[in-house]
Amino acid sequence: MPSITARICGICPVSHLLASVKACDGIMAVRIPAAASKLRELLHCAQFVQSHALSFFHLSAPISCSGWTTTPRSGTWWPLEEHPDALRDGIALRKFGQQVIERLAKERIHPSWTVPGG
Repeated sequence: MPSITARICGICPVSHLLASVKACDGIMAVRIPAAASKLRELLHCAQFVQSHALSFFHLSAPISCSGWTTTPRSGTWWPLEEHPDALRDGIALRKFGQQVIERLAKERIHPSWTVPGG
């Protein structure tokens, strides 16, 4: 169930994976070890970082920074292109979150190495 559930969404697969694993823990009436709980929390925090970096820098910023009625300027599609350091920081932030996910759960997207019971 967790490996299928993780594939529901490409933006927040870890959140779906962890919700599914937690449901399986409940179904099996198991308590996971404290270390597993902390690793899951760290994994969820990494998901939060990469997901929010993706949401802001790649999905929301073009609209929220330029406004709904602004027409694109010639040669640029994103107002933060005038601030390349901010762009690089956003990309680096998402990369960091994905690297933590990959180290803890084997894959960056649609991880499958979190299991019920710990």
